Amino acid sequence: MDGTPHRDEFVPIGGEWHGLLFDNPHVGYDLRLTWTFTFEYQPVRRDYGTIEPSLAIDWVPFGRCSWRSLAGNHASADRFGEPIEASVYFYEHYRYDETDVRVLEQRATEVRVGAKVRGDLDGLGLEAVEVDHGLGFQGIYVHPSVLPDSTEAAESLLSGFTDTTGLVGVRRQHNYLFRPTGPT
Repeated sequence: MDGTPHRDEFVPIGGEWHGLLFDNPHVGYDLRLTWTFTFEYQPVRRDYGTIEPSLAIDWVPFGRCSWRSLAGNHASADRFGEPIEASVYFYEHYRYDETDVRVLEQRATEVRVGAKVRGDLDGLGLEAVEVDHGLGFQGIYVHPSVLPDSTEAAESLLSGFTDTTGLVGVRRQHNYLFRPTGPT
């Protein structure tokens, strides 16, 4: 079998989603909350090793919405990085130009997301990758250019972008991570 992946080898087995409140004033990127959806697939074997493929869809803008009710949100992009970045990991990362992502349903902290990426920029060998699968919530990272002095200040900042009910924050080295306090 050659190194090119085949569509039927991409069998979803799990994944995660999280939020990122971020800015970068040096490049004119204003403070905003975006979402990342990462789909994990069954391992794929080749003569030279086994890989656990994944599809990562980063920088998804839904605007102001509650992390507790993302169902119905939709975003798309026609060019890589404007604003969404999608890539498939298959021994290395392969970027995709076009992305369409929809949150189809949500139960507590798990969402079912439908996504399609098209326009294989780096030569993976698959013109499009499509998936519909459930993902578990990992939390929301608060990582502005000027880190708030306290967890309370970070939560106040985050509350301007999403509902913080049911989240508890922990300060980390360069950011805060807000995770669910329990079943929601």
